[in-house]
Amino acid sequence: MQPVKKINETLQAGGYNDQLISLYGAENLAAQTKRYAAVLERYGKIYGWGVKVSLYTIPYSIALPAAGAELAVATTVDMIAVVAENGVNITRMQTLTYGGEDNIDFYQRGPFIEDVGHSAAVLRGMLIAFRRAGIQLTGNDIYLDSLAMPGSGFATPTLLATLLGAVLNKQFAKSAFSPEDIAGMVRWTLANYCSAPGYATSAEVVASVCGNAAAVSFNEMATTAQTMRVPLEGISIFTLNTGETKLNGSIANMEAACGTLAQVLGKKNLADFEEAEFYAAAEELKNKTNLETTLAGFEYYTRKNKAKTGAALAKPGQKSAPAPQDAPFSEKKLGGASIWRNAPLAANWAVLNVVTKGLEGAFVAAAEGLFGKGSTAPVAPREQGFLTIVD
Repeated sequence: MQPVKKINETLQAGGYNDQLISLYGAENLAAQTKRYAAVLERYGKIYGWGVKVSLYTIPYSIALPAAGAELAVATTVDMIAVVAENGVNITRMQTLTYGGEDNIDFYQRGPFIEDVGHSAAVLRGMLIAFRRAGIQLTGNDIYLDSLAMPGSGFATPTLLATLLGAVLNKQFAKSAFSPEDIAGMVRWTLANYCSAPGYATSAEVVASVCGNAAAVSFNEMATTAQTMRVPLEGISIFTLNTGETKLNGSIANMEAACGTLAQVLGKKNLADFEEAEFYAAAEELKNKTNLETTLAGFEYYTRKNKAKTGAALAKPGQKSAPAPQDAPFSEKKLGGASIWRNAPLAANWAVLNVVTKGLEGAFVAAAEGLFGKGSTAPVAPREQGFLTIVD
């Protein structure tokens, strides 16, 4: 651990260039240096420049549908966190893209219904998951930077819980818990504190923790993950920053939206329309429907391409067992928390798109025609999983 000010000075002087280049590529060094500096500067202003902190990164993972197994791959899109123990029983958490602060007392077990749908539920649940496992904790002060990614495997609650699990495991459990153990805690938290059983697969958590461009298949006992390098042949992956649209999460009614698009295109359903034809017609579709409905078409082909990839990579196995729901909601909350998700500072969404190889140019032209030049960015599998930049 080092003082925030020293880490920022070392960053600005190029002291972490090799690590950043290995994670993001030389072409993204300047942008990532600026990104890390912004997080460190905010932490210093809020919690103090002299506080000794650790700096972490963890990749988002993409779930790939596959019969009989869970598969996922870590990506170059990540969440970064500046973390320091504060010596009390309150964990405070803020993020670069939201206003306010979560204040969670880990002695207030919960779960509390008013936390559901907010980061407070994830934070409280993971703290309690470690206490249930017999781990003695102290509070942390945490500052995050993360893209808000609805649907398509880029699920912020899952990754936030995974990050917290990896950090707490390193801080307080001497890394005693395996990636599969952390997956169990994450899924328990989502089921019991977020009212989202089945929201995350164990494979997504393991891939984020382990990296190594890992696809994950569970054995017959559904307790041990098998990791392997993933040849993502036949597809390319992009994020699409939609800007300030009305989109506020995963597209609620894909079937209806795709039906509308098919009708405009003179087809019975979107399955009768080739992916390349859809990209060529995107501007016309937006003009005849609206931006959000057209975005459903991008999501349709993303799901279709993910399913093809997952089927090609499927290995014998089975899905992990359902997470137990054994923590009933408490009726009354003793203390409060300022929920940062109540005060978003930006209405932008970065949406995952999986595109058939060879159609990258058509996708970029269509997407940037709708959302502006520079709104797309390529995503690749990431070799590193959860990583400590500064211990």
